[in-house]
Amino acid sequence: MSAPEIIALLAIGFGAGAYAGSIGAGGGFIIAPLLLWRHADASPEAITAASLSIAALLGGANAGMGLRDGRVDRRLVLVLAAAAIAGALAGAAITTTVPRRTFAIGFGVLLLLLALYLLWRPSLSLLQPGAGGWRRSLRDTAGDRFFYRVPLLRAIPAALAVSTTASLAGIGGGILLVPIATGVMRMPHWLAVPTSQAVVFFVGLTGATFQIVAGNADWSANGPMADALWLGIGVLISAPLGRWLNRRLGEGRLMRLLAFGIVAVAVQTILSEL
Repeated sequence: MSAPEIIALLAIGFGAGAYAGSIGAGGGFIIAPLLLWRHADASPEAITAASLSIAALLGGANAGMGLRDGRVDRRLVLVLAAAAIAGALAGAAITTTVPRRTFAIGFGVLLLLLALYLLWRPSLSLLQPGAGGWRRSLRDTAGDRFFYRVPLLRAIPAALAVSTTASLAGIGGGILLVPIATGVMRMPHWLAVPTSQAVVFFVGLTGATFQIVAGNADWSANGPMADALWLGIGVLISAPLGRWLNRRLGEGRLMRLLAFGIVAVAVQTILSEL
């Protein structure tokens, strides 16, 4: 790999990490299409091994900062992690049976549907706590207190479905988890983002580990995992900037930015396989 390629990957990782971190995503929805474009002969499982590794890095970094600020619901994460790990394993296993062209086009269609949903409902802020569900109370390090109720009978199946889809598509699932955390789990947005990032960490780590242990990762000098190294470094460096943007821009604006970005990525992904 040449020096200009390394510099470009670092820059792309930085930009993708800052953008994804600002909207509560793991970055896989940007990284996976890039890897599909750069590695035209790579298998879906090789692509997902690399993209999920990066999603785990960014999710872990953002969740760590959220833990430091007291804005991660640890007990809820432990409950959701069980469903997320099971779903990530199922999605990773399914990926090995999907042809590359089907994988790429299906991934693009999934992103388009998500973008339409986010444009329709750009803001899902909690107005009133739910009448039923697991009562949660959380105080962050700044002293702000949050009250909400999580309907586990809906939250756990949703987490399972999202993690399966995310692992299959090679993304961490933050772009799916944040709307579900606010709309289904009824969490305040400022808790939903870092808590979702903690779940993304488990999805990315589980899916990537499955593909690596199964021998599906491409560790060659010019393979997807080589790209993941430099992209991952850029992503980690960008984590504080993504967090600052998340606080600065506000939920509705962030979700609209996310939707427009997803449309561009989805169209490019589909056209590249037609």
